[in-house]
Amino acid sequence: MDMLTLLGVQIKFDQSIDSTLLLPLLQNFQPFTNWVQKFCSDCKLTKLLFQSYDLFGSRIGFMKIQVQFQIDTHIQSSVVFLKGDAVGILPIINNTYILLTKQFRAPLGRLFLEIPGGMTDGSLDFSLVALKELQEETGLHISKKSLKSLGKIIPSPDLCDEYIHLFLLEIEMSETEMKIIKEKLFGTDDEAIKIKILKVEDAFLEVEDASTLVAMSKAGLK
Repeated sequence: MDMLTLLGVQIKFDQSIDSTLLLPLLQNFQPFTNWVQKFCSDCKLTKLLFQSYDLFGSRIGFMKIQVQFQIDTHIQSSVVFLKGDAVGILPIINNTYILLTKQFRAPLGRLFLEIPGGMTDGSLDFSLVALKELQEETGLHISKKSLKSLGKIIPSPDLCDEYIHLFLLEIEMSETEMKIIKEKLFGTDDEAIKIKILKVEDAFLEVEDASTLVAMSKAGLK
């Protein structure tokens, strides 16, 4: 198991990881840099064990680290999953319906309803990322000024660094336009996304996704 010191912290690598390959990639992995910089000033990082990482092309997409830290005199440890921020867009149609995406989520082993969204990949222009994800997953083309910020949430603070930046989009669509969009297939090459449009009251009953339910609540829907 390789070991060295980085930023004054003892760093170790799982035996399956080649540190000479990971370190150059790590310098460009913004979620790791942000996490280290934001780590509690009253806490002291004492040891990091890099357990695994996944590449998105030539860059790191996900990373799993076992962390040891000290608070006062207490030594604690935890597993941290780094992936960076994401966005979510709540499209409300005709003040009556909510547009949702329906796609297969492997961790659940089934199709899942949620609002359009995706990872920011290090971008700090969250509304621009929201526009891109909305276009990819629904085919809708809108302007930045059409989006209203609903703030951000932290869905899994016990495990992951992810913040989800939520936006509200209010649009008008005819019955014909809604029918057409529900018949199409959206997403990138490795996605197969269908659209489901529900009345607000029905969405509260059918949706299980936390970010969707929070966005609906923040938008004042009942």
